[in-house]
Amino acid sequence: MCLLAALVLGVTTQNGEFALTPKPKYEDWAYRMHRLVLHIPKLKTEFAMRARQKVISIDKDGKFAMLFETRRSVVFQKGEAKDTPFSKNRTLLYDPTGWQQPSFLPGETGTTHISLLVAFRAPMEPVRIGKSWSYSRIGEPGITVKFTLLGPERLGASDCLKVESDSRLIGTERPAQAKGYFWIHQDSGMIVMSSHKITNLYFAGRQIEAMLVYEPTDPALFERDG
Repeated sequence: MCLLAALVLGVTTQNGEFALTPKPKYEDWAYRMHRLVLHIPKLKTEFAMRARQKVISIDKDGKFAMLFETRRSVVFQKGEAKDTPFSKNRTLLYDPTGWQQPSFLPGETGTTHISLLVAFRAPMEPVRIGKSWSYSRIGEPGITVKFTLLGPERLGASDCLKVESDSRLIGTERPAQAKGYFWIHQDSGMIVMSSHKITNLYFAGRQIEAMLVYEPTDPALFERDG
């Protein structure tokens, strides 16, 4: 669920197009909050995880790696909040377009499917507002996704570019689907926020719906949870 942290640069060209290909940099930690709401039949569960991330390697071909440190702070279930702090580190790899290389881990099928459905991939060439680009990958499962640049939008104090995404798993008996948005900071190139609704997802053997929101968080809260 941490793959939504790819670096994307929103640079405008002279003809009104936007170049979105990644330009990762070695910088200080960026702090984010992941909110995952699972709508299981007769049961609603919300996970709130704080994470921090930074680029740790960049190769000559534009591939890069990011280190994620995640901490689950609260689980909400049946109207009650339960503190379940934990720490987990993971290094994720990205290709030159910012697409995360999938990592299939035992016991994390549902998490892997979510990660594929809400991943971002930049177009190879600059695009105008209103234009779309697509990506498909064959695998178990595979993924097909369409992105559309909607235009500039201010999110809090950040000037962003809003991108719509529509993705679907392929090559599987359970083709989960996700629709949502990415907000990309025009200056820093960071994904400031993303929000997706996921349907027809199988998690822990049951068909569910889910909402995944990725947004900035206060660094002090992350350190407090440690």
